[in-house]
Parts: sequence; C-alpha cells; structure tokens
Amino acid sequence: MWFLFGLVTLIGTVLLAIRDRRASQWSGETARMAGESASLRTGESYLFNLIGKTQRLLMGVSCPEGFHLKLKPETGVDRLFKKLGFSEEFRIGDAEFDAQVYIVAEDRRVGRVLHRSADVRRGLLKLFRLSRFGLRLRALECHGGRLWVDYTVAKDFEETGLVANEVVPVLLEMVRELEAEGSAPAAERDPFVWKASVLVAISTGLLVNGFIQGSRMSLVVMPSIVDQDAWFFASIVWALLMVGGLIVAALVWLQRSARTHLVILDMALVGALGCFGTARALVADVNRALDFKPQEFVETEVVMRNGHVRKSLAYVVTVEDWRRESGQLRLRVPAHVHDSLRPFALGASRDRLRLRVGRGALGIRYLEEAVPIPAATGAADGVSSE
Repeated sequence: MWFLFGLVTLIGTVLLAIRDRRASQWSGETARMAGESASLRTGESYLFNLIGKTQRLLMGVSCPEGFHLKLKPETGVDRLFKKLGFSEEFRIGDAEFDAQVYIVAEDRRVGRVLHRSADVRRGLLKLFRLSRFGLRLRALECHGGRLWVDYTVAKDFEETGLVANEVVPVLLEMVRELEAEGSAPAAERDPFVWKASVLVAISTGLLVNGFIQGSRMSLVVMPSIVDQDAWFFASIVWALLMVGGLIVAALVWLQRSARTHLVILDMALVGALGCFGTARALVADVNRALDFKPQEFVETEVVMRNGHVRKSLAYVVTVEDWRRESGQLRLRVPAHVHDSLRPFALGASRDRLRLRVGRGALGIRYLEEAVPIPAATGAADGVSSE
C-alpha cells in the first residue's frame, strides 16, 4: 500500500510541476500596448460555468525568468492565520496595500520592489478595484517568464479593450521594476515553492491512494469487516493522526511563510479525505496481518438476504448477531453464498451460516469464510474456537 502511495505522490509531484509551468504558457490574442506586446484571453471557467454565469479573463505580459509570486485579495482566513502566527507575508509598510493584498511570495526581490515603489503599489491596488467593469480579481501571478492577471467576468463581457488599457500599463511598470532587480543568488529566491508543491502532492497522493485502496477493498470479497463501528472509529483516529502529521510537517518545513496556511487548508480539505480512505485500508490490513489469535467458528441464523438488480462479487445478508443476546448484523458474503440461501418464507425454517471469524490484532473482528447450511441440517447455535 505504501509503495503505491509513494508512486502516486511522485507522479503527483511531477504533474503539479507540469501544471505550474503550463499555467504560465496560456495563449491568446496578442496586442501592442504602450510599445510592448501583451496577451489577452477570455475563456470559460469550468467551475463557474456550472452555474452558467461567469468566465475568466486573462491578461499578461512577458517578464524576467526566475520570479515566482502570487498576489491575491486578502481574506479573513489570511488575517486569522497571520494573527495566530502560522503565516507571515512581506510587510510593505503601506496600510492600505497591506490590508487588501496578500503576497504569496518569499523572494526578497519582490519584497524590495513592492516596498520601494509607491507607483507599483498604487497600480496594483487599481487592479484590485475594477468592479465597475464587473470584474473580480482572482489573482495576479508571475512565473515561467510571464506576469498576468486572472479575473472572473460575466459571460456577456465585451469590454476587454477598456480593461486592457487599465491593466497592461500596471503590469509593464511592475515588469520594469522586476527587471531592475535582475538575477539573484539562491539565498534571495523563494525557498518554499517546491516544498509547498511536495506537500500538496502528498495530500493529493493520499486522496488518490485512498480511492484506490477503497476500490481494492470493495473488490476483495473476503475477508470482510464484522465490527464496522469499531473499524470506522479506528479509521477516524488514524486519519486524524495522519492529518496532524501533515500539518506539523507543513509548519516545520514551511516555517512561517506566506504559503503555510494555504497548504494547511489544502491538506485539511483534500488531505483529510485521502487520510481517511488510506486509514481505512491501513487499519483493515494491519488488523488482519498481525492477528495471531485463535479464530472463532460461529453458526448463526439468516434473517434476510438482500435482493440484487445486477451481478456483483459480493452481497449483504442479515443474520442474528451472535455477539450480543439480541440484535441483527449485516454481513458481506460472496455471491455464491448469497445465491445459495433461500428467500425467506413465512413459517418456513431459515437457513444458517457457519462463519470463520478472525478476532483481529486491533480487536476488530473480520469474516474469513462463510459456509451456508440448509435449514434441514442446521445445528444449534454455538461458538467454539481453535
């Protein structure tokens, strides 16, 4: 299981790197503005297009290689994590700019540009305030040799030219300031870009691995879990431990960077689902692999077999719960066992099942084998072990 997780994570890291690079290589209409070439593109956003109201508008210009930054509207979540001390962004010293813009970057050259150039800050704030055109800025990004803005606009938006007149000069001014900084030694570059990508890839890998492991467990008929509640709660505990480990790793590895809480939130959402799926498989596998206790042999009466519409490898039957004095229990059994049981008829004797049950290293019982016993030859209830 862990080999598969490592493979998925490695693939995820590579795919994220490819996606990050391709994100800056979008193409669109080319226009000459202020003596420079700018790219303009209007395209549908699959997320927003589900409600059929909005699309995206991208505008970008070429910039020096080696810069990796993102500016986005600062939210209450950003302010909360900064107040808690988990995240820290560049302090520009401009109260208005600091209150509205969240700087996702650790490149010192970017900090110097924003700190010294009031013109750049004023221009950037203007990009955040184009609501009169019906625009909402998602982010301003720079990497892969391109600086661009990403807006959400209405589907019937037709004022691209007017917006470009507002946006492109600001982008070109920032490019000139970045060019003035030039190349930088490794100590000044953002050290957390690839670290954040690796952590996001791990959380994504857990999600994919959890899905794969869940599919595997649904295809393997035996063994199947008997103590479902105990399995669920054990999986929750292990999933929380895994999520906690990911968060600690983010805090230690990313320190107090501007990206820390963004990675943590991604892990808390995407990673938590993957941790639970992975934990379910891990608990089930460990519970059985390390189980050296004598197994139980149980005979119990079949209360009901579930009907089915389409063929499957396994089905659920309801039996008398031998674990307590009264109650019923739903068990997953192979298709041939299910099909050999007779449908319940009023007044007729019920079939029985002889079960071989493992007690589990974690105390979670699981079903290793189920053998149908026709009603005519059924024996008295009993439990034995060997």
